[in-house]
Amino acid sequence: MVYVSGGQVKEAPPWSFERLISLFWGIIAFIVLFFKTLFGIEDKGTYGRGGGSGGGPGGGPKRIGRVTTIDDCSMPGGG
Repeated sequence: MVYVSGGQVKEAPPWSFERLISLFWGIIAFIVLFFKTLFGIEDKGTYGRGGGSGGGPGGGPKRIGRVTTIDDCSMPGGG
């Protein structure tokens, strides 16, 4: 990404303490997100129990029903 300093276009902004701190916290956030998705860790505040349309007893996959194809469509095409 280009950087403009004093009217001159430079390739990148100079390294500074703030930039190093930002890079450090970006790496930490990436590692945390990686392990959350790897192990399926969910925030209980966001996805807590209660409400919603639970799966009922058994908790298995839900049935979809009949799969339709384009031949089953009765709506005319076009706009």
